[in-house]
Amino acid sequence: MLTLKFYTIYLIIIPLIALLISQKKKYHFIPFLIIAILGLIRYDTTTDYSAYVTGFWDIRNNNYSGWFEPGYVLLNQIFSFSKWGFIPVLMISIFVPYIQIYKLFKKYDIVLIGTLLFLFLGYITRFENIVRQGLALGIFYFSFKYIEQGKFVKYLLMTALAASIHLSAIMFIPYYFLIKYVSIKKPPVLFSGLILLILYILTMSGATATFLSILLKDVPFYTVYTENLEIGKLSLGLTLLFNTFIAWLPIIFVDKNNKNYWRVINLSWISAGGFILVQNFIVVNRIFEYLYIFQIIAISLMLKKMFYQKIRAVAVTLLLMMFVLHVRRDLFYYGNNIYNTIFSQKSMEHKFYKRHHKWVKHYKPEDNVDRSKEIKKYPN
Repeated sequence: MLTLKFYTIYLIIIPLIALLISQKKKYHFIPFLIIAILGLIRYDTTTDYSAYVTGFWDIRNNNYSGWFEPGYVLLNQIFSFSKWGFIPVLMISIFVPYIQIYKLFKKYDIVLIGTLLFLFLGYITRFENIVRQGLALGIFYFSFKYIEQGKFVKYLLMTALAASIHLSAIMFIPYYFLIKYVSIKKPPVLFSGLILLILYILTMSGATATFLSILLKDVPFYTVYTENLEIGKLSLGLTLLFNTFIAWLPIIFVDKNNKNYWRVINLSWISAGGFILVQNFIVVNRIFEYLYIFQIIAISLMLKKMFYQKIRAVAVTLLLMMFVLHVRRDLFYYGNNIYNTIFSQKSMEHKFYKRHHKWVKHYKPEDNVDRSKEIKKYPN
């Protein structure tokens, strides 16, 4: 039965990318393809996986009363002829954004370095967790062409489709005008750096959390997601500072005279600013999730230029720092656990690891790291 240790993905992909750097571009798709295949056949890899499976079974039996949007419910109903229908549903939710991300990487000629950052910045595990929004993100990436063509009506249709799958897609509307605006504005080096620094200081001091707490006090589950804020914590501050710096740095290294890059560079630092502002509020930060791809593209363009200009030591150092932070964050979470697939024994027996939720008494962050406890769930 097909299972892997989580870290095995990195042991395969990183050497493969290094090997393909000197090869013809027609082979550069291979690492991304491997990542995509693993995403398509995953089983119970992330916190929300079992919720989507049991949600599918409830929809199949016409007794679902949860929070899924009508478009996503309809997608489940299409495959409800089988108790295994959740597999194609989750596959579609990965395939749609992944194919659009690959097209963006190819458009900017960053397939290899973009794939590496897809791993190092934790996007692979992110997409496996935000299933509904991941599908909405794919629709958003697809709709870029309507922004470029100025076809607002078609863009609105895509917005309606995406919002029927994840309500956060309502942000498509203001993003249409934002993307149009920043596409014709030269990236402001000093101004953007100053804005990010001010936001960083306000966040670390707790000022932004206080302000947003007042605004968000009536949001469902607000206290659940904010009661253990680590405001001003040194380790958090250093990580946030690095992430901010790495999202702003492309303004210096990427060719600002090339208008094709203006949109990417501007949205990279704007996205970073948004995440600084709401980084303690994991529900609200979903609205900036749609712009995060621009950080990956901008940083990839920067690293690519560094390699070409023979300042490879700086590029390698930045990559190592990103990887170390990723190890500290995501790889700690997944650790030595198994990357199960739909072909595993666990899948055949409908076994899931036991989740722990923040609203459960005596919850500890390390609880979700322990996946040794399994429970069985069966379709009704």
